[in-house]
Amino acid sequence: MDKEKTSLLTYLAEASKNEQDIPSIAELSQILGVSIASVREQLEVARQLGFVDVKPRKGIQRRPFSLVPLISLGMNYGIYSEAHLLSDYIELRKHLELSYWNDAFDILKDDQMDYMQFLIDIAFRKLQRKPAIIPTEEQSEFHLTLFRPLGNKVLISILEAAWALEENNGGKILADLDDMLSSWRTRQIIVDALREKDKTKGKNALESLLALANKPKEADITRRFE
Repeated sequence: MDKEKTSLLTYLAEASKNEQDIPSIAELSQILGVSIASVREQLEVARQLGFVDVKPRKGIQRRPFSLVPLISLGMNYGIYSEAHLLSDYIELRKHLELSYWNDAFDILKDDQMDYMQFLIDIAFRKLQRKPAIIPTEEQSEFHLTLFRPLGNKVLISILEAAWALEENNGGKILADLDDMLSSWRTRQIIVDALREKDKTKGKNALESLLALANKPKEADITRRFE
């Protein structure tokens, strides 16, 4: 069975590398020399890992590489049994953001800074409404925009999965309005530092921002595995 699964995943990887269409399940059965039932089983694994989409009338379609489905699947499983793993992952995200700050700073362009400013403006508008709206999407998008220009798909997958896990498992980490406003003022300092080409000021602001977030309490984490 392991050999069969490896054969299918290898075939899918080759198809992705060569930008080739993936044949039907019946054709895959003949190519790989396994039963249709086995192909269906293995394709479901590949689908859950985010390697392909399987849709009626559209067939099997390649997906751009991302580790997010794989990480999310594994972490949701882990968090269900060991809730502290979410805090461990949040700490990992913080260290990665600080580690890659200098590299991101050197290549970030004006249009990306403009987009980050746009996100800040939206966040403040949401927080100033009554009742306030937590700018969850803007928060993760701000950080991802900072590091996407690096072109490191593994890094971005880790960061994307981390933000999604925080949001889905009690991740409104800064629940206090004053804390949220403070966090977005700090993000404004980061953008100002980027425009001023002040790497140290920006890194200090990022470090301060990451220190603001409290670790989620294990009792507050929604334990689920989907």
